[in-house]
Amino acid sequence: MKTNFTNGKLFLAAFAIIAVTLSSCKKDEETPALDISGSYALSSATLVDGDVDASGSNNMFIQYGMALLNPTSTDDVDVAPGESTFTTIFVNAILGGAAPCEQSQGTYTIDFVKDGSKVAFVCTSEGNTSDDLGTYELLENNTTISMNINVSFSPVPINITINDVEIDDDGNISGTVERFPMIKYAGPIGVDNLQYISASITLQKL
Repeated sequence: MKTNFTNGKLFLAAFAIIAVTLSSCKKDEETPALDISGSYALSSATLVDGDVDASGSNNMFIQYGMALLNPTSTDDVDVAPGESTFTTIFVNAILGGAAPCEQSQGTYTIDFVKDGSKVAFVCTSEGNTSDDLGTYELLENNTTISMNINVSFSPVPINITINDVEIDDDGNISGTVERFPMIKYAGPIGVDNLQYISASITLQKL
């Protein structure tokens, strides 16, 4: 009985040591979240996939009727993966639509606010008016930035996730957005008038 009791105590002690060791290793492996607070502007966007819900991974992006640039136009724009000029214009138009600008062509910044991990859109062309539109967090050892943005046309926040995040010495953020919402047709924005693209983007820190 004494031997069994001693073995039991040794087992418990060994189990406790293993638990403490694993806990310490886990803590050592965790990477503290980076401080990305500040103001950013979209500097570039390159199309990766024009329709992530379609089969294949190399789809064209079709902007029907130039809806984002000229709602009265009937011309379609076909954008191939690897294209940057139109992709940047379109992504910028969608993000700019979330900013509290009275003029449709207003300039804006995306502000990551450290206090409360808030995402604010600031209309820099109209007196720096600002709206807190959601929250952000860094995941996967700072390789993913997840933003939940509240927009008027959706009953639930829209998630924009930037994967494979890299931050250069100047604080500029680059990565790939796997499901970025885009307008399909000219007309009111809504959940039935969206398509989703994948694009590599760069946010320039100001």
